[in-house]
Amino acid sequence: MWREGECAAGKFVGEVEVEDIMEAVLEQRGVTGAWIREVLEEEGYWGYSCLLLCTDWTLHSSPTPAHPSYRLITALRLYVVFSQRAHDQTFDGEGGLDEWRRVIAGEREIISPENENEWRALLLRLCSEMAQRARAGMKQAEGSLPVSGEPPAWLEWMLKNIRLLWLEELEVAEAVAQSIESNEEF
Repeated sequence: MWREGECAAGKFVGEVEVEDIMEAVLEQRGVTGAWIREVLEEEGYWGYSCLLLCTDWTLHSSPTPAHPSYRLITALRLYVVFSQRAHDQTFDGEGGLDEWRRVIAGEREIISPENENEWRALLLRLCSEMAQRARAGMKQAEGSLPVSGEPPAWLEWMLKNIRLLWLEELEVAEAVAQSIESNEEF
């Protein structure tokens, strides 16, 4: 069991899966998002990893600095390659894909400084949305106890656990946002 503030301080290993958020981001892009998903699937960066048994599109509070997973960074970099150039009539999609593949192959550190700034800005926005969602979830859990009468012990225990899950999401999202704002290297 952990205490409030421990995730944010890096004293508790907080982890939040963000697959639902990434899927929504890609769905908003329509055909381009579907194509990005297809590329991520082909390259092994979508869905469950055989080795990890999870998507590992996650945010972590520890070890410090709080950070996104490598697989999440990889997906965000690809998303940004095609977001940055969506209106460029001369953009060759395969060229952008080649740049991204060089990074995942370890031939390059980054796609470009602009790409790094953009995916970090997108992640910062997503962290803010996650924090809002977590606050709303905590408020809803707190308001779920019956107004009159003594609630059963199991209900109080369950709602406490739900609140802790939302609190973990809040603290991890805020810690990752702080890392981005502090320009931490991931």
